Amino acid sequence: MIRLLLSLIFSLTLAMAASAALKPDCSGDWSEDWNDCEGSYTYDNGETYTGEWKNGEIHGFGIYRFDNGDSYEGYWRDTQQHGLGAYWYASGDVFFVDWVEGRFDGVGLYVRANGASMFRRFAPGETFDPRTPVMDALPVVRESYMALGFGGRRALQQTMKDKNIYEGSIDGRWSRDTMIAFGLTGLYTVLSFDFDDPNVVERLFAAYDETAGISTTGASCDQSPEACNTADELCQRATRFSQGQLIWRTQDPGAAYAAEAARRGLGCGVATGDRTVNADPGRIPPSLKAAGSGTGFYVTEQAHIVTNAHVIEGCDELRVQIGANAIKAEILASDPVNDLALLQIDAKPISVFSLAGQNAELLQEIFVAGFPLGDSFSSTVKVTKGIVSSVSGIANNYSLMQIDAAVMPGNSGGPILDENGNVVGVTVAKLDRDWAMENFGTLPENTNFGIKISALMSFLSANNVATQPASEEVLTGPELGRRITDATLYLTCWEKR
Repeated sequence: MIRLLLSLIFSLTLAMAASAALKPDCSGDWSEDWNDCEGSYTYDNGETYTGEWKNGEIHGFGIYRFDNGDSYEGYWRDTQQHGLGAYWYASGDVFFVDWVEGRFDGVGLYVRANGASMFRRFAPGETFDPRTPVMDALPVVRESYMALGFGGRRALQQTMKDKNIYEGSIDGRWSRDTMIAFGLTGLYTVLSFDFDDPNVVERLFAAYDETAGISTTGASCDQSPEACNTADELCQRATRFSQGQLIWRTQDPGAAYAAEAARRGLGCGVATGDRTVNADPGRIPPSLKAAGSGTGFYVTEQAHIVTNAHVIEGCDELRVQIGANAIKAEILASDPVNDLALLQIDAKPISVFSLAGQNAELLQEIFVAGFPLGDSFSSTVKVTKGIVSSVSGIANNYSLMQIDAAVMPGNSGGPILDENGNVVGVTVAKLDRDWAMENFGTLPENTNFGIKISALMSFLSANNVATQPASEEVLTGPELGRRITDATLYLTCWEKR
């Protein structure tokens, strides 16, 4: 998907530049008379070139296909790469870079077929080995970007998305998609930015005339609901007290904050019976009665949700609380053996969790998110911290892991996360006290279990659900908290009366 996106964007960008001065077709066979025209030529070794010519030399925009399957698409001067171009490797990797007389000279973006990326500046004539390990090479840009605040980051992401150079979700995250979009911004405007410049984010986006009205320093929460960095800031402006209870504000500017809270999936302590914000989609019919609750979490931008199979068992209808609305969920698949279920709702997630690429290790720190005791305790997500205390469950069940983070009824189906916000497991059970006393003669302490990520990935793959790759982003506590708030969901089970 990333390779397809980059190919499309790059082709459109160069094509628009090339179309500014369309040239006539070259006539007859190749000769030195091919001048200021477009033509194709096949060399004796089978390699081909299609594009612009000048005085019998490759000159201008064109595509050269090598006999090893590689190809170069970009600008030439006197039969040498010169200007912005993309070198496509037969492996699927692609290298965007500035060229001067056939040599790298400037900034370059290297993207592997699997989506791993590297962005760096090349000295004149410097070579590049495609076997070079690829890693995040934009630390200063990342630092500048994260300093914009939640609202400012989302505004920039939306700008990049509007320009079709960003394919991720509008969640304010620093991700591989965000990094590629920054790289493409620099390359497509043929800029020579110093990526160690703390003001690089502002300089990048100043290149777009259309973004002149966007403040990259981010508006304050008082000026814009999207600029509110914390749930507390947003909820204070989205709600008010009426007859001793919190209710949503219905008049602007408060209504705008209430709408933003609903988009982020925040309940803000408002009673679930209050349907002031977009009430109709979440109305519970009187023919249903509450039967239980649990936790789920987003795994795709198409609003696929993972939870436990036992959470949905016996439900005539399942609802997902999004702000003040209880949205009806469709059950797509259920695996009672591994206690997993896949749901989907008609909504646009603010944020989704990426999945870890491997199972959690012994003593690895983890975070458990969920809604213990349902909304009778409170309507906001709860997070506990712990470690992986065993890499297997009871009776050496290796599809489970044991954790010591606190788990209570209502946590079932919630995510177990690493420090980067990647899902490493799904909360499934707390060791039953009566069972433990009967079998071991003692009461369990901090003995809880989660389904390993390997079992979840197999379940999702079997149901053709593609998820985001693991994130290597290091998150602060508040950043992880915001992601958990946006992507963790309160589920309610309803039975017919």
